[in-house]
Amino acid sequence: MSARPNVHLAEGRTDQTLTRSPNMFRKLLPTVVLAVVTLTGWAATASTADAGAPTILPHHRFEVLATRGGKWTSHGVYHLHARAEVVAIRLRLEGYRVEIRQF
Repeated sequence: MSARPNVHLAEGRTDQTLTRSPNMFRKLLPTVVLAVVTLTGWAATASTADAGAPTILPHHRFEVLATRGGKWTSHGVYHLHARAEVVAIRLRLEGYRVEIRQF
């Protein structure tokens, strides 16, 4: 039987009988199971969120309105909010104050 090397503890003592308690593993097991279930659940929802293209509903329209301190002018009507947002970003970069209205 081989002797274990001395283990130096924080207070400078040495301990030759460093063992791990079965309680540690009992406490660690639920944590590991929870972590695996959580990560698996997140992976499943991420793949379903990217499943398809956005649907175009005929009753949804988004109008992009812009102003530079005066009169509001329309810069188009779009069926997808994403397309309206692209136009709004471009107009904001040009110095306009922009609103997207749904009707």
